Amino acid sequence: MRCALGPRFRRDDPQGGLRAWASTQLRSAQHLGRRDRYRSDATNNGVGAYKGITDALRTRIADGEFAPGSTLPSEAKLCMEYHVSRNTLRRSLDQFAAEGLIVAQPGRGRVVRTTSGEGQDSATPQYRSMAAELHSMIESGELGPGDALPSESALAERFGVARGTARHALAELEGAGLVESVHGKGRFVRSR
Repeated sequence: MRCALGPRFRRDDPQGGLRAWASTQLRSAQHLGRRDRYRSDATNNGVGAYKGITDALRTRIADGEFAPGSTLPSEAKLCMEYHVSRNTLRRSLDQFAAEGLIVAQPGRGRVVRTTSGEGQDSATPQYRSMAAELHSMIESGELGPGDALPSESALAERFGVARGTARHALAELEGAGLVESVHGKGRFVRSR
């Protein structure tokens, strides 16, 4: 007869069930690998989970796993890694941001701030810096009137950003009157 613990555990063999449970616990502990040393006991209960995640991420930054200027993993990856909900993780990341350890950059994610404060240019969104670079190309004559601008996909690949960020930069140029959009053709430098 089987008990509620699962098909591998038999009620008539209590020691065998205990041994099987212990061996599965040992196997799962071995599979956690090096990330387990960064997990805190606080992540096992709901009360202080965000504090444990904050401490674990702080340790990983101090150990050099996330260097200044590098991006943190996505929220989805961190949620899976620490086995918490997105709200719990965001609470931890918000605490980091309040302490000034990380900065959220549009189109890039959360970035570890440099100790010298060089991460201040992160206040300028990437789409604006992309638009400024394209604007300077137009002003210098590198892109003349009637020339086609690179596609959203090409800009996204060139600058290493999401396609939506590239679209935002192109919309910024359209709003400034430097670029016109032709449906089905692309975006072109407007003649003055």
